Amino acid sequence: VGAGANAKPNCELCAKPFGLFAKSGACVECGKAVCPSCSGKFQLEGYNWPEARLVCSSCLPGMIGKCSCCGLEFDTKRRKKCCG
Repeated sequence: VGAGANAKPNCELCAKPFGLFAKSGACVECGKAVCPSCSGKFQLEGYNWPEARLVCSSCLPGMIGKCSCCGLEFDTKRRKKCCG
């Protein structure tokens, strides 16, 4: 999320204003503009992402342990992918 028609002035989770030290980013799952405190970059098992992507703290719990191909749960302790 940057300067533009859709730019949000505040984090959509905690309402912290974006500025010089609080940069905004868009969650790869929901698209909300989030601050660094409400998000992180993750390389999740089961998702065929070439690099870590920004995921908000609201979406992360639902994304862990689910295959992006078929939506079925897989064993996160063993780090096995469901579909490949």
